Amino acid sequence: MFDSKLTTYKNLSRLDAQGIIFVTLRRRTDVLKRHVLNAPAAAWRRVELDVPHRKSRNHRGLDETIRLGKDYRPLSVAFVLTILLL
Repeated sequence: MFDSKLTTYKNLSRLDAQGIIFVTLRRRTDVLKRHVLNAPAAAWRRVELDVPHRKSRNHRGLDETIRLGKDYRPLSVAFVLTILLL
């Protein structure tokens, strides 16, 4: 797992090319929040976080595909609404 400031797109691309699965945490900018909140209702799905002793286990999730730049292959991005708004 990487924080968005820890590495570069080029390094993430290298990990991807090696078949290494990674998670990166993106900064929750106002632009990103608006993009996610304006996604159509049909794009969201129910996500259950199976974590013991958690108050709220049911959330809404949004999956998208993005490119880090024109030279990179598409990557999957997932947003969980309750975490995004924290």
